[in-house]
Amino acid sequence: MEKSQINIDQVLSILPPRPLNSHKGTFGRLLNVSGSSRYRGAAVLSCLGALRSGVGLCVLASVPDVCSAAACQLPEVIFCPLPAFNGYIEAKESFADLKDEISRASAVLFGCGLGNGQHAVDLLEYLLNNAHCPVIIDADGLNALSKNIDLLRNAQVRVILTPHQGEMARLCAVNIDDIAKDREGFAARFAEKFGVTLVLKGHGTLVAGKDGKLLVNHTGGPGLAKGGSGDVLAGIISAFAAQGIAPFDASACGVYLHGLAADRTAARKGQYSMLPSEITTDLAEIFAENGR
Repeated sequence: MEKSQINIDQVLSILPPRPLNSHKGTFGRLLNVSGSSRYRGAAVLSCLGALRSGVGLCVLASVPDVCSAAACQLPEVIFCPLPAFNGYIEAKESFADLKDEISRASAVLFGCGLGNGQHAVDLLEYLLNNAHCPVIIDADGLNALSKNIDLLRNAQVRVILTPHQGEMARLCAVNIDDIAKDREGFAARFAEKFGVTLVLKGHGTLVAGKDGKLLVNHTGGPGLAKGGSGDVLAGIISAFAAQGIAPFDASACGVYLHGLAADRTAARKGQYSMLPSEITTDLAEIFAENGR
């Protein structure tokens, strides 16, 4: 197991300055399948994280309530309204609408605020069977995966998983205390076993690669312990993946910059009062200071 840390110089080597002849198609098209009537903010925050991280186009596929909420805050987003049932995406009726969007995407983010239920499992199965680009699975997408881990065994695309310890425990079918005692071991073994990139969030977030590489990140702090922080991170990682950055590098850059920006937000607003949406303001400043 090759263990290392990442720093700003490595991040900047992975995220080069943009060529003068760039256009929006140069920097990828992210499809974000997220949100439900109850969890509208998760979709908004993940799109915000993606847009602040340089993705060329961000498409949000969700129920009409979520699309309307996001349109009020993020006019840059493209929308794919999907049929709803009780506030959640009606999976099988959405397949036709999703088919074209999946085929055009350079990365797909799945699960932020999606809600737990069979609809999430059905959507994930359809996505993994039809995508031809990296798929980032977060939040309720991870809960859906834990109900049918064979979806991961059969996946033919590159996958990034972003669990916290509770979600990791469900994926591994163990107690959360077991994960806490051996975070590095569980992350590394899972990534190698299933051939994925795994981001195990928490104090000292880990990024484990399918080839045995393990990264420990030391940016970020307790101010991130607030609903919505993970949605922003998922959007950042997904944006990098959509721009063609390899899954391990996209994840490493994402967790480092997310934490570094959060450290700045905490200095401005305090650990108690900082909001996940405010992290993206500091993220933008970090990019600007470094010619990105």
